[in-house]
Amino acid sequence: MVWILLTIGFFVLFRFLFPLFQVNSRAMMPVYVSGSWLLANRLAEPQLFDVWVVEKPNRVLSRIVALPGEELSIVAGELRIDGGYRDWKNLRYAYRIWCTEEVQLAADSYTPLYKNRIYTARLTPSKADSTASIPGVRKLKKLTHNKAYFPSVFPHDPDYPWSRDYFGPLVVPGAGEELTLTKYNYKLYIRLILDEGGQLHVDGHCLFINGQETDRYVVKKDYYWVMCDNRHAAVDSRNFGFVARDELTGKAIVLFE
Repeated sequence: MVWILLTIGFFVLFRFLFPLFQVNSRAMMPVYVSGSWLLANRLAEPQLFDVWVVEKPNRVLSRIVALPGEELSIVAGELRIDGGYRDWKNLRYAYRIWCTEEVQLAADSYTPLYKNRIYTARLTPSKADSTASIPGVRKLKKLTHNKAYFPSVFPHDPDYPWSRDYFGPLVVPGAGEELTLTKYNYKLYIRLILDEGGQLHVDGHCLFINGQETDRYVVKKDYYWVMCDNRHAAVDSRNFGFVARDELTGKAIVLFE
């Protein structure tokens, strides 16, 4: 009986510490295919470029691309951290391809729009370069959104005319950091403050946190910025903003097709 209880207890503990999650989107393809299952590790500590299960706003799978204290921006779809370009091998962008004649491109990578003369595709930069050299390909262009206000893009406010491809600059907050708040930039942090148990009220030019007028707030948690490998087919931090440490619920460690 004791061994049975110990076995059951071990199984329950293992399932809690190493839960199974099902991939529910194409945002991390081709490595993480929609419908496949992965084993996650709740004991891991977040590291740059790790893939994690994120509980925000719904459960999504995404990659950590910026750490607490780093300044990020996105220019023409390219992520820049502290002024330098940050890339990884599985990163894919959306492209449109024009051909001078009918060209048969692989159906698993390219989607024909018009008589095999115009295609769309999600390609790595190196794959885009090789595609441009295919005989019959006349033009290849990365598809980007202009810098403008998009309601779906964080912080969801017209004062920040950011798109998924032109975004920031923005510093990822870390625990213990003191934020200087203004009537303009508080919109970046209002959700963070509320999630940490604070109450923020704006009255004219004055900010009140927990009933006290102030222009300072000390961050309680570490936050991260996550983005998906398929840059133009994803819901990630560009939509829902900063991700707190406790919203990272497991590092992807084993994939089951």
